[in-house]
Amino acid sequence: MERTPQESVDGVISQYREVTSALQKMFEAMSPRIKYELWKWAKPGDDYHMVGSCGNQDRESSEQELVGIARDALIELREVRNAQTPGESELTDCPYHRTEGGCVLGDLKSPYCIGHIDSPSEINERFGLSGYGMMQVAKENLAKILSAQTPEEIENNRALVETFLGQIEATTEHIETFPMLLPSPSS
Repeated sequence: MERTPQESVDGVISQYREVTSALQKMFEAMSPRIKYELWKWAKPGDDYHMVGSCGNQDRESSEQELVGIARDALIELREVRNAQTPGESELTDCPYHRTEGGCVLGDLKSPYCIGHIDSPSEINERFGLSGYGMMQVAKENLAKILSAQTPEEIENNRALVETFLGQIEATTEHIETFPMLLPSPSS
């Protein structure tokens, strides 16, 4: 049975969100275990309520690396989540950041957003990992997922997705062996 174009779009989005969800979990594990927040600024006078530091100033720059057949559907999903999340940011013009909560996109972050790291040297020193290297690999894998156009290309990306998910999980487990330096955001 041949896939419809919508099924192909859905397949790309599913793979993309699998990977970005795993990356989000890795970021959440990393965040309280480092001194310098990678993607957050502390609001003046506040130790842990954060807003984004990615420097994204508008919707278009955040969307620039969303490509392929799923681009429009991903942008629509991002806009729905944005509209459903109350608030705005006091420190950045990014439409997807909120004071007290940072980025609202989670598993819908673009490769542009995922590639942002403020302090890669701390990741290297603290965890023995290359911050820039990790994010470059993430961006490359996400670009490959987004570039799939046909059901065959989407299916061929399954092995890439599974391998990368395994790498992210192993990295997250490694990070979780380190003690927390800040209270967990969920506490």
